[in-house]
Amino acid sequence: MLRAVTIASMAFRLLWIIGLILGLLVATNVLVSQQWTNVHMLIGILLVALLWILGVALGLQTRSVVFPLVTFLVGLLIPIIGVAQTIPTGGAQLALQGVHVVLILSAIALAEVCAARYKRARAATV
Repeated sequence: MLRAVTIASMAFRLLWIIGLILGLLVATNVLVSQQWTNVHMLIGILLVALLWILGVALGLQTRSVVFPLVTFLVGLLIPIIGVAQTIPTGGAQLALQGVHVVLILSAIALAEVCAARYKRARAATV
């Protein structure tokens, strides 16, 4: 399972950078095609899946439910807020974009913490 956590962690790192760049380009209307928005959303779905994998792996290794629950909730909120920001206009849209960015930054931190704690817990049991 260590290999799966390492691959998930590295894939998460790569995808969040690509997703962040695409998100900024879509939000600033540099990329106005709906196809780019769809690519950004696909990357977001992959990020959420990888976050959940890391959370579950940590939960299985440590027998704790805290991180799996937190990663599930953050991962669930990211696409909800992401889709919701396409509906309103004006100030509400900017507020939702800000919340979306904060959730993504939280997911990045959670993914790193989950991977590090998993590896630390695994090393302690081996």
